[in-house]
Amino acid sequence: MPVGGRPAAAPAPRRTRHGADARHNASPEDIIAALRNNDVTLTFDPAAGTLHAEGAAAIQIVTRKEAG
Repeated sequence: MPVGGRPAAAPAPRRTRHGADARHNASPEDIIAALRNNDVTLTFDPAAGTLHAEGAAAIQIVTRKEAG
């Protein structure tokens, strides 16, 4: 607890330059937990170089390649 006995204020939400909410970066553990909790099976097709998701519930995971 900070000095003065008051709890720390929650951090302000992060926003992009255009004012949209910035989402946090999920850890690999977060992704795996979401896939397991939603009974999603991932299958890699090496011939096509694609990853297929199959399961009962639809979830959305957006990935992006970091520049550099």
